[in-house]
Amino acid sequence: MATMRKDCFKVGSACSEQALPRVAIPSSDIIITARSVANGAAAAVAASRDIIVGAAKVMVGQGSGVVLNASSVVGLYGNYGQTNYAAASKFGAIGMTKTWARELGPKGIRVNAVCPGFVATDILATMPENVLDGFRAACWQSRFASPDEIASVYAFLASDDASYINGVALEVSGGISM
Repeated sequence: MATMRKDCFKVGSACSEQALPRVAIPSSDIIITARSVANGAAAAVAASRDIIVGAAKVMVGQGSGVVLNASSVVGLYGNYGQTNYAAASKFGAIGMTKTWARELGPKGIRVNAVCPGFVATDILATMPENVLDGFRAACWQSRFASPDEIASVYAFLASDDASYINGVALEVSGGISM
């Protein structure tokens, strides 16, 4: 079981409240960010940067912290017809993760991203069953992740058990990219 840091806060959520349930991360030196680019990549990057700059000042002052960004397997591998989502948003989150990991790592702050595959949420429930069957067939486990499975990855990365993990975009997809 991952041991959580003390006095932690988080900002943002991934996709929806259902997609990333609130996990108990009791510490004020952890921040989770997710930004959509529906209204433009520049605004999303600027908003995420503003959140990180404010939180990083606190984390630098205390000499430790964790930043967790929400991305997607689409950010790792792309997806046909999703340039704005894949390139601007999800690739961008990974790029920011790696840059911030280099900038903040020497100050005791770890920065990582979680890249889920398909997650059983209300959004997927609106799709036709034949489309969902295709998604399941693309995954070697032939199922969707539960929101709790994704939340557990965030909790692990926020914990002291992940203290030597920095700059990683962790795919959590049931093997969809194999």
